[in-house]
Amino acid sequence: MNRATRRGLRWLLAALVLGAVFAAYLNPEMAVDLASRVWACF
Repeated sequence: MNRATRRGLRWLLAALVLGAVFAAYLNPEMAVDLASRVWACF
């Protein structure tokens, strides 16, 4: 794989992760549950 291909794959992966995060926040119950889990770690 050349450098441009790897760079493009990284951008694609980042876009997919951000899209999944934004889609998850469309469900408010999931957002509250996630925040509660993160808060429980501290």
